[in-house]
Amino acid sequence: MGIINDSHASNNWVVHGNYTATGSPMLAADPHLGNKIPSFWQLMEVSWQEDGETFSSQGASTPGAPFIFVGRSKKMVWSMTAPVNDNSDLWQEELNADET
Repeated sequence: MGIINDSHASNNWVVHGNYTATGSPMLAADPHLGNKIPSFWQLMEVSWQEDGETFSSQGASTPGAPFIFVGRSKKMVWSMTAPVNDNSDLWQEELNADET
């Protein structure tokens, strides 16, 4: 463990629309992924057309992932919690020129 205690937890919560001023439900999410360089997250927007209507989703994804992990569209929001997993690796490779 380093100088800063890395919390390996994550949480989400939802408030039903009966308990909000607008009558709409409210989602809060905190995947508890620390700051890293390069960043684990990238912001993205995906837009498409279907039957003449335009749809879009915005949110946070990771480089190379084909979907948005934490995001929203016109009719819904979604989030994930972060499992305790290894999302970056570092290794040192040694080449042995004598072996073929």
